[in-house]
Amino acid sequence: MSSESTSYFKRAVMEYSRGDVVALLNDKITCAGPLLSITVNGIDLTGGICFGFCSGSRTRSERFMVEHMNIRKKLASLLYSCVRCGIAHQGMPKVGVRFFLMPERFIPGVILFRDDNVLYLNVTEFAHSYLSAIERIAKNPTAYALHHPTLKPQDEGTFVDALSTVTNDISELCDAVAASDRAEEEARLAHGEIEHMSSLSAYFPDNTLNISLEV
Repeated sequence: MSSESTSYFKRAVMEYSRGDVVALLNDKITCAGPLLSITVNGIDLTGGICFGFCSGSRTRSERFMVEHMNIRKKLASLLYSCVRCGIAHQGMPKVGVRFFLMPERFIPGVILFRDDNVLYLNVTEFAHSYLSAIERIAKNPTAYALHHPTLKPQDEGTFVDALSTVTNDISELCDAVAASDRAEEEARLAHGEIEHMSSLSAYFPDNTLNISLEV
């Protein structure tokens, strides 16, 4: 256990991953792909934090589903090989698995159903199972958050190379947002919707952009 691991868990899992899952569930989206994608990605991520990032994504993902989501080993293997890998590499689950969303939790805890030779994955319930698992871990993160990813020397070099290649300053985007807001307010003034222009706040990245995570 290290303070870096628990800090990484709180930021990457509880703020970023959990935040995305909760947002999509609350929005009642009708497209299952985005919710399924961030759920299997979150399982990969949290499995690495619990069991290590060097043992392979299959090992950590399946182990997380078995030990923290109470999914049987054979089903965890299916969810990894046919669903997670299908989503990651082909953009959809592999043959034999269909997936869907539900507006409510009709049978809590049950994520898979069958019909002859077809399996049906309830993505809504799968996401809730993931949320329940990470929320239990969050009650005692020092007992479970034992690992965090580390940069390889070549990763740092790649970042430095990219940093020198990108020439557009973030202030350009903030200025464009400010100009758009100003133009909208000028139009409202011209149409008599408002009596005078407001004093706009400064436009900087932290208060202008919806920045979700910095690791």
